[in-house]
Amino acid sequence: MRKIVSGILAAAAAASILGADAVESAVADEPKYVQTGCEISEAYFAYIILTAEAGKPNAPKYSVEFNPEHLIVRFARAYYRLNWEDTAVTIEYRSENSDDALLSLRSDRFPVTARTRVIGEIRRDCWAKVKGYIARNVHVPVRIVEMVGGV
Repeated sequence: MRKIVSGILAAAAAASILGADAVESAVADEPKYVQTGCEISEAYFAYIILTAEAGKPNAPKYSVEFNPEHLIVRFARAYYRLNWEDTAVTIEYRSENSDDALLSLRSDRFPVTARTRVIGEIRRDCWAKVKGYIARNVHVPVRIVEMVGGV
């Protein structure tokens, strides 16, 4: 019985290591998204638009919509909708005075290996507008984590 349990634990450990490497390499292969637009419609939504290669007209784009009911991440042909209660918005600035920050979303509904999803680099002025919109229009508890780190 001990051999079986040891074998299962060893296999699980190997799988978790391989899984972590696979996630890390998948993230490394993804394009770097940067903010190319910021739109606030006080009555309806706040949008952050991100592009893989700013300046290229056909570069992949997606948007993050903050509205009173949900967070919606829209890709070219798909989207996913997150509930405010299940989601934390993380903003990590490069330094105290940095204009750039890394936007990430964390949800317990994401798979365990990818609970936090990096969205892309955004600018401080856009985030200030979006955060103001959230404070005025979202009437459920919102988890926002802002920090200074090495983006």
